[in-house]
Amino acid sequence: MAPWKKRPELQLLGGQLQSLFWKQAVLAGCFLVLALILGGDARGAALGTAAGLSDTFQILWGIRQGMRKEPAQAALAMHRTMFTRIALLLCCTVLALRNRWQPVLVLAGFLVLNVGLIIQMACCHLGCRKP
Repeated sequence: MAPWKKRPELQLLGGQLQSLFWKQAVLAGCFLVLALILGGDARGAALGTAAGLSDTFQILWGIRQGMRKEPAQAALAMHRTMFTRIALLLCCTVLALRNRWQPVLVLAGFLVLNVGLIIQMACCHLGCRKP
């Protein structure tokens, strides 16, 4: 049996992380539509949305994997994801710069989704049961 099925707090956390991801997907869709309405390049906005969603996924995946480990190993595992997150954003930004796809939209999408994730994580109290 999987370790998270034995521990109810990990089941609760898994559900909360899924809920957070889908809320982020809705926020990403809103950003994409708003960027297109305001006249932005569709490719740059899509690349920014993809960069932000993939960063969200990596953060939530790191949290989920870290919950299964001891605190010292969990911190190291989450630190390792930082380098892949930075590399992905750098690659997306360079791709937008080379193709002239409004790289500001890549950075804006990334920033909007990260701020949204921070706000949602502060409001949902990860790992806590609701009364």
